[in-house]
Amino acid sequence: MIYDAIKQIAIKKGISIRSIERNLHFANGTINKWNNHSPKVSQVNEVADLLEVSSEYIINKSREGEK
Repeated sequence: MIYDAIKQIAIKKGISIRSIERNLHFANGTINKWNNHSPKVSQVNEVADLLEVSSEYIINKSREGEK
């Protein structure tokens, strides 16, 4: 799931999900909703840029449990 992947990356970088949302001017809880609803590509790109990873990295990490 996208949220879980972002959360893992954020923890490693010492950044909270809420901090990401604040910095990107997302509504509180936006990223959490991405486990149930697909985010906009532009939003994933913004998060990836902030976390200094590629959006592909986030997507691939989110699919690790599917295999």
